[in-house]
Amino acid sequence: MLEHRLSKRLTDYWDRVRNDNQLPSIDVFNPSVIDDLWQKCFQVSLVMEDGKPIYTYDFIGKELEIIFGSGLAGQKVKSKLSFMPARKMIEHMDNSIKNPFPIIIEGQFVDEYNKVIKYRSCLLPFGRSRDKISHFVIGVSWKSF
Repeated sequence: MLEHRLSKRLTDYWDRVRNDNQLPSIDVFNPSVIDDLWQKCFQVSLVMEDGKPIYTYDFIGKELEIIFGSGLAGQKVKSKLSFMPARKMIEHMDNSIKNPFPIIIEGQFVDEYNKVIKYRSCLLPFGRSRDKISHFVIGVSWKSF
């Protein structure tokens, strides 16, 4: 079983900066508070175009570049990514737009080297206004077997 530390610390931080608001503001998000976890996280921004969500990578931690690849900051998140966790995360981001609360996602997949990868991710919505999501911070932990 993967440890819950990353998910717990991220959701605790999200609750702290949220105060009594429905959403915490992305403007108060401070990655240095979770510095030891930040390289296992990525941040995406959200804009709506013709009623559809468009996500753009703002940041990808060094440890996640192993999974996602490097040099993605500024690029659009593709809805047809080839590996299962990414597709699940996009589906959950889409659903979170209407219900903006942290989501924990667990699963496994077989990578290109035929190893089983078990993962847990924690998806945190942030906004610029009190009720509209503008960003997501997502932490990911995994083990290969």
